[in-house]
Amino acid sequence: MTSPQRPPGPWSLPLLGNLIRFRQQGLDMLCQGRQRYGDVVRYHMGPYPMVCLSHPDHARHVLRDHQEQYPKTGRATTETALLAGRSLLAANGERWRQTRRLMQPSFGLGQVAKYAPLMAECGLDVMQRWRTSGTDQIDVSAEMMRVTYRIVGRAMLGDDLADTTEAVERAIEVTLAHLYRRIEGLALPLAWPTPGNRAFVRERDRLYALVEDILRRRRQRTGPPTHDLLAQLLEARAQDHSGDFDDTWLRDEIVTLMLAGHETTANALTWTWHLLGQHPDIAARVHAEATSLLHGRAPTFDELQRLPYTRQVLEESMRLYPPIWALERRAREADVIGGFAIAPGALVIVATYVMHRHPEFWDHPERFNPDRFEAEQVAKRSHYVYLPFGSGPRLCIGMNFALSEAVLLLATWVQHCQLVPLPHTRAVPHPGITLRVKNGLPMRLVWR
Repeated sequence: MTSPQRPPGPWSLPLLGNLIRFRQQGLDMLCQGRQRYGDVVRYHMGPYPMVCLSHPDHARHVLRDHQEQYPKTGRATTETALLAGRSLLAANGERWRQTRRLMQPSFGLGQVAKYAPLMAECGLDVMQRWRTSGTDQIDVSAEMMRVTYRIVGRAMLGDDLADTTEAVERAIEVTLAHLYRRIEGLALPLAWPTPGNRAFVRERDRLYALVEDILRRRRQRTGPPTHDLLAQLLEARAQDHSGDFDDTWLRDEIVTLMLAGHETTANALTWTWHLLGQHPDIAARVHAEATSLLHGRAPTFDELQRLPYTRQVLEESMRLYPPIWALERRAREADVIGGFAIAPGALVIVATYVMHRHPEFWDHPERFNPDRFEAEQVAKRSHYVYLPFGSGPRLCIGMNFALSEAVLLLATWVQHCQLVPLPHTRAVPHPGITLRVKNGLPMRLVWR
């Protein structure tokens, strides 16, 4: 019997591998690699080999069927831990399971329903700010970051963080950009005082100080007890006698919540506004659905189910521009995927951005077509061909929160305003830790 061969892939430079082209054309390189070599492709990010998967069967193999063999211990996880520490984002094994069980109740549909009025209030507040400012142009990316950051602060931490928005956004931008440079290149020890390392540590410390302020305010608060996520984390800290849930763990979970709890939803909304601006006919359908049901007001949680087309638009936007554009794992032992050998210790990524454009599963994959997500169309597809929130046991804990928030905000705003593309501006995907729009997204604000 012939042994499986290693996966095919493009020629790579000594030491640098495919890194130069990836930094210049990363997403295009991965898509073209699938077209030329198939669904299992080998690359080298610097000296580090990487296997890229873009078939739903392979995604299921790694993320569900053999998930214990593929822990989340790759370079991205290791580097992200410099910021997120021992939080749910970077943990594995029993520690991850304990933390997931602790946090899961705060993200169930019943609890998300309680957040809906708060989400609506924040959405209306930002729209009122746009009106009173008299502006006719906004940076959509920055605005979406601000509103989703405020929502996660009030809903999960019981704290209106509006006055910290600018400091946190700068800290997030600097730290995530530096982490991604470390992931895709040769990472010098953080203790080395390079300009990038110094900036990262400075902004990370600023985030940590903001978290300490949040904790101090909560501990000083009087009145009836709250039942948000922070209350659960504080209770776990108080009841812990093992040392697992110490002050550092508490800080790490809050930092992660501040980052992951708003960054991905903001990106999804930004790309959705961009696509609606390019497709006014689809924008008109979203407007018609929202106004016929809501007549100018924000939806309640129960009414979100009566906005199916609005949700389809968001789902299609996340197909084309998934906020998490790749899911990283590391092979614990030798394996075979798609007939190719996976070496022990190999870095494996499920390339959601590539798979969401796979022509075997999506007709005209580059076309923006929300009708793909009608119920009967969804039922025909493999669940593993569409993974904006990951899959398997590590399915994003905030999926219900994020989808409900995005549908509610979009349905509220489209009734009153539209965002129109500016001449000579392009929305360029920037694959960092998340899939942002490079250099922001200025658009013209038009009131209905």
